[in-house]
Amino acid sequence: MQTTQIGESTQQGSFTKSNNAIKHTFAKIAFLDLEVSTQTRKIQNIGVLLDEFACEQVSVQNLKELFTSQKPDFICGHNFIAFDKAYLSNSSFNVFVQTVPIIDTLYLSLLLFPDKATHRLEKPYKHDIHRESPANSPLQDCKNTKNLFIYLNECF
Repeated sequence: MQTTQIGESTQQGSFTKSNNAIKHTFAKIAFLDLEVSTQTRKIQNIGVLLDEFACEQVSVQNLKELFTSQKPDFICGHNFIAFDKAYLSNSSFNVFVQTVPIIDTLYLSLLLFPDKATHRLEKPYKHDIHRESPANSPLQDCKNTKNLFIYLNECF
């Protein structure tokens, strides 16, 4: 392991040490969330959050283009493995689902807090009285998943 003297800057693993401050830099993580029709079982909406890119109503084709150009290191979602992955595996996005490592915050939450009563993703936006629609927001769920991931990472 490399040591750093005060005032010296180096890059070591996923930590940057500069001027006595340590700042964690995350790998490039794409936070994804799907909304699927209960009647047709087809993807209705995709939310994605990747670095500064945040979008809802993304098509599978647009998602493929984003992954091809940005090359994220990980896919992250809440209950992604049991839900979202199945739908994306049956689409042209399958190559990314099979090759990009997946982080599922549901499993991380279960591991870190086994005694917690519920591990569902909190959706405070659904209780906002100024919100026009009570429907789920995949983009907001991506933001909530990112916040949860950061929290779980800090707890770990």
